[in-house]
Amino acid sequence: MRYTTSVVYIIFILGLVFPLMAFSAAQINEVAWMGTVVEGVDPGQWWRYEWIELRNPDTVPVNLSGWVFEVWGEELEYQSQLSGSIPPEGYYLIASSDRIPGYDLNYANLGGKLRNGGSLLRLKDALGNTVEELDARGGWPAGDNEGKLAMARGEDGSWGTSYDVGGTPGAENKVLESVLQETKKRPESASLDFSSFSLALPLALASAFGVLALRRRFALEV
Repeated sequence: MRYTTSVVYIIFILGLVFPLMAFSAAQINEVAWMGTVVEGVDPGQWWRYEWIELRNPDTVPVNLSGWVFEVWGEELEYQSQLSGSIPPEGYYLIASSDRIPGYDLNYANLGGKLRNGGSLLRLKDALGNTVEELDARGGWPAGDNEGKLAMARGEDGSWGTSYDVGGTPGAENKVLESVLQETKKRPESASLDFSSFSLALPLALASAFGVLALRRRFALEV
């Protein structure tokens, strides 16, 4: 009886210390597969500065110890060991250079691993379970190489092209398609109602000339 009570007590304590850890997840949120703009670097070399952003949509931290991020072609081409954690509703940036601001993990050998023609991205937890997989070997669903616009996940979970040059690493995504849709929804700018001026303007001018006439007449009388 005491043994059973102790087990239940331990499970209860673990549940308090590690709330929902088994259900915590992270997602691939933004990918600069084309590289990014880096100040002081020849634009012809921007393709080397690739990065991947992870996001934690949950309200509890995600411990990344033992997690792995992989890039696949026909076979495994790149693998990085993750460390640290993603704060609640926060971001985690895997970068190919320390010249990419705000990075959490820097792997210089990541540069050039994301093919312009597409790759498969896989995120695994410490138990080896696939948390998320994006198979874009047939071509990236979004993003723009020439404009260096990252591929970003929208609010509905679909992929779109970042509105900002260089994307929004470590910050909330701003998807081009969503911005354009919101712009279309906005009411047209209110046009000036010139009918109100048709009477107001003559009255204003008449009043002004009347004041000037009175001032002139008063000056002459004095």
